[in-house]
Amino acid sequence: MRTDTISRDDTQDFEIAALKTEVNYRVNITNQNIDSLDEKFKISNELFIKNQNNMSRLITDANSKINDLNRRLDRQSYALCLLFGIVIGLLAKVYFFN
Repeated sequence: MRTDTISRDDTQDFEIAALKTEVNYRVNITNQNIDSLDEKFKISNELFIKNQNNMSRLITDANSKINDLNRRLDRQSYALCLLFGIVIGLLAKVYFFN
């Protein structure tokens, strides 16, 4: 019965240790990058929410101004109709009742 054994020498141990160090380094760098991206995402999300709130406020203000302008237009339309009615009444009086 034959048994094969794998023996490691000091060079292989050194290479394994170097690879472990490299892997640990890359994992740490990756974790730092993830943390950095997470922080940037949080900042972006906060800015998005702030901009969304600002846009909501601006839309509300614009809607209020539009409603005010619509009320003014309604009053002016009523006044214009009244003016036309008066003018037509005066013209009718001048042409038909004089």
